[in-house]
Amino acid sequence: MKSNNMVKDKLGWIDDFRAKPGECGSPLARKIYLQSLIQQGTSVRQLRLMGFSRSMVDEINTRLANEAYGPKVNDLVRTKDDSVGVVTWINLEYPANAGVLVDGKAEIFYFQALEVISESQ
Repeated sequence: MKSNNMVKDKLGWIDDFRAKPGECGSPLARKIYLQSLIQQGTSVRQLRLMGFSRSMVDEINTRLANEAYGPKVNDLVRTKDDSVGVVTWINLEYPANAGVLVDGKAEIFYFQALEVISESQ
């Protein structure tokens, strides 16, 4: 259905029951709903049929993978150059990165450049 026929709110977001879930509401609301659907086991094909864009599905899947597999605050990590440090903060926005304290100096690393040596409990 064309978006120019849809009811829109004052911010210009589609607010119409005829719209697909992936087209309706603000981007933040769609991302929250999408994350919930993914965590419930909705297939990628179903998400596509619901109107969610490939980029949004990719963004949420990447964020969930980074949360599950990436380092966490207080983890001991090794960097690509064999330095060892402690994770002090995490940013899961694309591209995911982390602040690591190495030899008393704070540095920023991409998740792919870090290997968890010991997880904090």
